[in-house]
Amino acid sequence: MLADRVAPERRLRVAFYLDSPEMGGAELFLRGLLGALDPEIEPFLLAIDDAVAREVGSTRLDMETVVVPSVRSRHDLRSLWAHTRALRGSAADVVHVNQRHVWSGQYGLLAARLARLPAIGVVHGVFPHASDSQRILTIALARGVERFVGVCRFATTAIEQMLKVPDHRVVRIPNGVAGTDAAGFPSADRRDPRMVAVVGRLAHEKGIDVLIDAVAGVPDIRLVVVGDGAERGHLEHQVRALGLTERVHFVGWCSDPWSLRPSPSGLVVPSRRDAAPLVILEAMRRALPVVASRVGGIGELVTEDTGILVPPEDPGALADALRSLLDRPAQLVGLGRRAAGRARAEFGLELMAERYGRLYHEVAAGPSALPYPGAPGAAERTVDSPSPRA
Repeated sequence: MLADRVAPERRLRVAFYLDSPEMGGAELFLRGLLGALDPEIEPFLLAIDDAVAREVGSTRLDMETVVVPSVRSRHDLRSLWAHTRALRGSAADVVHVNQRHVWSGQYGLLAARLARLPAIGVVHGVFPHASDSQRILTIALARGVERFVGVCRFATTAIEQMLKVPDHRVVRIPNGVAGTDAAGFPSADRRDPRMVAVVGRLAHEKGIDVLIDAVAGVPDIRLVVVGDGAERGHLEHQVRALGLTERVHFVGWCSDPWSLRPSPSGLVVPSRRDAAPLVILEAMRRALPVVASRVGGIGELVTEDTGILVPPEDPGALADALRSLLDRPAQLVGLGRRAAGRARAEFGLELMAERYGRLYHEVAAGPSALPYPGAPGAAERTVDSPSPRA
């Protein structure tokens, strides 16, 4: 009988807000998360760039996507209203605001508040604020955000200190990557032992100019630069000025940088500032050792057992590390093997997606499902840990 039927429970609907005009680590994170989420979670994507929306949504083709104009400033009320209207129409239970850094995503947080939807801010990087008005607005909005997520301890500390968020509203969920280490990537004996790669946006904070200077000091090494960005012209000029055009190659943006042939034997991350770059985990999962700057949360990923850390903005130290790594093939293999083991154990994509799914359900359930104010060590709590109840 019809009266005896039990109506199926409605799927949890999560709106993902993305205000980036280009692909980077934070956008690749979201692409991976969307593909790994429990099918019972129904995603909705709100973005400001059509190409970025298509790339991010490529892992969840059934997802409803809306592209709206970028909010140019706090005075751009027409665009802000478009964002708010889209969130209101999404029928979302919770909004995930993907924040490239601490001070980004503020209009997503504001639109969620205007739409009267609970919000989660997911912070991927830590940078100085662009203006006092940006700082004041973001701090004010942070007071109404149900939860903030930092992708590493460095990020959770920055959220608490910069945005003045109490630790009971901050959790750490480490990034995760798919388990593709055994397929589609050459084993150590099939890699080019004299080639290394750098992968990411070509921006000043990524320190690629420092790496190019280091390569000039190691005559028999070759570098492949995977990515694009505002600094590309400057970096290409630097390569020509140093006479490195035969040893440094720019290949542009690549959706699968690990398919390069010949394959590099190591990844270099020479950042001036960074939190927990996703590309490090991707390299580790493929048993690729990493040479990186000791900045931000990178030391939480790269250890002396899985790679080499050097001071930032020090081309001499970076050159020494590269020379040491490439002159010892057995060390390369050992570092890579241990990196792959750690990535499998701690940074799996499925584990990350489970933690976010649990957090979405907690926030959608309301304040009673969240830790009480003053709960000890909330910023160190990952979402699969027990939560104290009010």
